Amino acid sequence: LSELKVTSVNDIVVTGTHEPIADTIDQVPSDWESWEGCLISLNEVEVTSPANNYGEASLSVGLMLDDAIYNHGASQGDILNITGLVTYSYGTYKLIPRSGLDLLGGDLDNLQPTVAGIQQGIFPTGTEVTLNEVVVTADVSWDRFFIQDQDGGTFTGITVETGNFYIGVDVGDVINITGKIIEHYGRTQLNISQYEDVVKTGQTSTPVAVTISSEPVSWEPYEGVLIRLQGVKAVTGENTYGEAELSLNVYMDDQYYDFDINPNDQFASITGVLDYNYGKFTVYPRDAADLEVLVVPVDNSGQENDNSQNQQENQSIDEEDENNLEVDPTKRDVSSSTNDEQDAGALLLVLAVTGALGVLIGLGLYSLNKSGKEEELVEGALIEEENFVPDLPTGPPPKEE
Repeated sequence: LSELKVTSVNDIVVTGTHEPIADTIDQVPSDWESWEGCLISLNEVEVTSPANNYGEASLSVGLMLDDAIYNHGASQGDILNITGLVTYSYGTYKLIPRSGLDLLGGDLDNLQPTVAGIQQGIFPTGTEVTLNEVVVTADVSWDRFFIQDQDGGTFTGITVETGNFYIGVDVGDVINITGKIIEHYGRTQLNISQYEDVVKTGQTSTPVAVTISSEPVSWEPYEGVLIRLQGVKAVTGENTYGEAELSLNVYMDDQYYDFDINPNDQFASITGVLDYNYGKFTVYPRDAADLEVLVVPVDNSGQENDNSQNQQENQSIDEEDENNLEVDPTKRDVSSSTNDEQDAGALLLVLAVTGALGVLIGLGLYSLNKSGKEEELVEGALIEEENFVPDLPTGPPPKEE
């Protein structure tokens, strides 16, 4: 490989700009050495092998398609029109596309832009594009809103930066929009420069959400997309910035909707647009309807209670109370009286019961005492009767007449 080595930044001086011209190769050469370092274009080239661990796939023209600059994502059997740089390394000549546009033959003028095309790199950063009939998935907040291709899916969503312009759009509006593709701290976005860049078509469409039930290998394909997370759990509560960490290695932010969340809260689903900000992928629920709570927060016993189960238990308790109403001595319904009235009734009841018990105890003691004395009298009488000795007469017996 022949190369030019630069030893200082001062060795490179920018004198102007010019559009690079690619040489179209109509006939495959027997040796690619003469094209080393050149920008070339090839038409209807077949990918003859899957990509290896280094992102290299064999092409039918004797080159290896390499992902050194752009992740081409080519599969075996694909037929491509490719523009790229020819290089040589490890004994192999390679073709390196610079963007997704290089896999379409570089015909940008005849290609209809889409959000998916932007997110997949077909339209490089700095390109001004017009997107037709895209749908608004989240309205304006903090000088930006979200749009996506109407069919939805991975790579179909993007953030629109409005700058100082107020753009009155609502969720479901179908619009045409012109803007410049910008890469902002790792987030791909579309920047507009005037009010006229956004035109409502007068049509509406229900945004399509992508359902996700397990952590994907990468969240990148979902950046800017309306998603629905199923079966997620709060790992933390909100921090001072209104963020909460969720399971699936993703965060939730209150930019659109001021939610209330605690650790271990569980959700049947959370719907919102996915953003990339400060090195984290974060979902923005737009309103209360985007949060479908499955389980209430953990109670004091450490057990999670289902909302519907709690409601049924409360209803059963109410019915049981209704069937077992307590009545105070004044015949008032204790369950419907005030606390003071209940306390007074309870006191009267206690005093009445205490008095009755006192009378009963007194009568019992009196009866017991009386019974004991009577028994003593009877027993004394019996003893006297048993020991009775009649008085014998004294003196001489009476005379018989």
